[in-house]
Amino acid sequence: KKHVAGGYYFRTAPPDKLQAPALSSLIINDGFSKVAIIALNDSYGQGFAKALAKSLKSGGAKVTANVAYDAKGTSYDSDAQKVAASKPKAVAVIAFPDTGGKVLQALIAAGVGPKDVQIYATDGLETSSLPTKVDPANLGVIDGLKGTTPAAAPAGIKSPFTAKFKATGVDAVFSSYYYDCTILTALAAVKAKS
Repeated sequence: KKHVAGGYYFRTAPPDKLQAPALSSLIINDGFSKVAIIALNDSYGQGFAKALAKSLKSGGAKVTANVAYDAKGTSYDSDAQKVAASKPKAVAVIAFPDTGGKVLQALIAAGVGPKDVQIYATDGLETSSLPTKVDPANLGVIDGLKGTTPAAAPAGIKSPFTAKFKATGVDAVFSSYYYDCTILTALAAVKAKS
C-alpha cells in the first residue's frame, strides 16, 4: 500500500508473519493435515517456517518434519530424505529459486515431488525461470505446485503498468514492487531537493 500524508510518501509490504497463515489456510483448506516443511536456514526461511508451523498446528494439521537446509550446500538429498521419511501428504518449500530448484530436484528424487505429494511454495520461489532451475529438459516437472504471494496491486485497481511492463520482455514477477520503490525514492529525492 502507498500512502501520502503531509507531503511524505511511504510504502508497506506485508511481513511473512501474514503470508504464513495464508499459506497454512491454503494447505488446510486443500484437505492436507500431515505437512512437512523444508526451509532455507536463514532469517527468511526459519522465520517463515516457524510462523507456518505455528499456523498449521493452530489449524489442526501435524507438521511431520521441519527441515532447515543450508544455502551453501551442494546436495540436498539428505534433507529431502528427512522430508520423505516423515511421510507427509503435502510439503511446503520455503526457498529462493537457485537453491529452491535444487531442493525440488532432491524432493522429486526422494519420491516427494509434485507428482507424488502436493508441493506448496512461498513468494521466494516465484519466478518464471523456476522450472528451468529444476529440470531444463522437462519444464512440466513442477506442474501442480501451488503457493502464496502478496498481491502486487490492490484488487479492483486497473493500471496500465502490467501490460506495458510485459511488453519489455523482462520477468514481471516483483517488477511492480521494484518500480514502486524506485518511484518512491525519486519522489523523496525531489521533495528533499537532494
